[in-house]
Amino acid sequence: MHRTTTSPDKQHGITLAISLIFLLILTILGISAMSTSSLQEKMAGNMKDKVLSFQAAESALTTAENWMRLQNTTVRAQTTDNILSPTTDGVPVWRTAGRWTGNNSIEHPNTPIDQSQSDVFDLRYLSDSPRYIVEDLGALPCESKTNCGGYDGAPQRFMYRITARGQGGTSNAVTMLQSTFAWY
Repeated sequence: MHRTTTSPDKQHGITLAISLIFLLILTILGISAMSTSSLQEKMAGNMKDKVLSFQAAESALTTAENWMRLQNTTVRAQTTDNILSPTTDGVPVWRTAGRWTGNNSIEHPNTPIDQSQSDVFDLRYLSDSPRYIVEDLGALPCESKTNCGGYDGAPQRFMYRITARGQGGTSNAVTMLQSTFAWY
C-alpha cells in the first residue's frame, strides 16, 4: 500500500480561516442575543412602571369612592372643600393646569376618611403620591324608580365625577382613571 503524506510546507492555513469564520459567526450571534435581552429588559421595566401607575391610580380612585359612600347625605360643592364645582369655560376640572399639584387635589392616602377603612397602597416605589379630585356634576331628574336605584321619593340623583391620577416608579408612567358616582 502506498501512503501519501503532505509536508507542512504545502499547507495553506484553511483550518485557521474556517475557525475565524466560525468565531465571527458566534460573535455576531452573541451580540444579537445581548441586544435582544437588553431590549426585553427595558420593556419589562416599562411594563412594571405602567402597572405601578395603574395600581396607584386605582387605589386613589377606590379611596375617593369609599369616602363618597361614607357621606351621610348628598355632598354639594358649596358645603365642602373636597368637592369641586365644574368649570364654566368647558374645560374639565381634571384637565386644568396645575390641578395635580399642591392643594389643588387630594393626596392619597391623605384623605378625609379613617385610613383603617381605606384601601391603603404601598407608596414606597412611586415617584409621586397618587391624587384624586371629586367634581360635582349637578343633579339629574329621575324618570322612574329604575333610574334612581328603585327608591321611592327620590326626585333626582346627584352626579359626581371622581378622577384619580397615579405615577409609577418614574414620572414617565402616568395613569388617570375616572368613575361616575351617583347619590339617589
